[in-house]
Amino acid sequence: MSAVVWAPQDRTAGLEAPGGRPLLGCTIGEEVLGFQAHGEEVADDLLAHGMGSPHCRAWRLDLTTRLRLSLPALLARTDWGRLAGRERILGVRMSRAGFDAMLRSSVLAENVPSVYASAAAFRLATRYAGVLVTWHGEVDPNGDPLPWQTPRFSLRDQALHAFTHDWVIGVMDLTPWVRQHRDHRSSGMPVPVCGPIPVSDADRLRLTGA
Repeated sequence: MSAVVWAPQDRTAGLEAPGGRPLLGCTIGEEVLGFQAHGEEVADDLLAHGMGSPHCRAWRLDLTTRLRLSLPALLARTDWGRLAGRERILGVRMSRAGFDAMLRSSVLAENVPSVYASAAAFRLATRYAGVLVTWHGEVDPNGDPLPWQTPRFSLRDQALHAFTHDWVIGVMDLTPWVRQHRDHRSSGMPVPVCGPIPVSDADRLRLTGA
């Protein structure tokens, strides 16, 4: 965690993004840091053995896993680790190549005319996609809304296999930090610094609809 830069959230970072949907992420060299919440058993297994290890028996490849790029958004959704089954907050280190592969596998889970020509095209694309991307309102560390959205990626099937064995290169436990700060949180407290992740105009349209 020492390589992660922590600072107060930039409250202007996503203001100019088309459709209010910026692709903001925490990059560390050639890595991208995402965030997940798990129960105790899964988190302990991931930290002890690594996500792709055959000894990591609590990790399920027949389910869907979800990844967020915004730590404040994840904390708001889990009541700062108080939600049952979401008590442990983990940072998930992905290679940049793996992150880019995830973006290429992603389809927008929202039927918008700029992406899908018809309702049938939307149903077909989302039914078989390995990664679905949905957009939720961004918040600051205190849970107060910010005027843009942040993505959540839902991974399944072959994309989940690739995520587990190829894209993820490490997991870090942020739970001690979360428990230390959740009763003293404020809008200006330091969080992992996120910046724009460059994508082509075509990919931006495909991922955001804007």
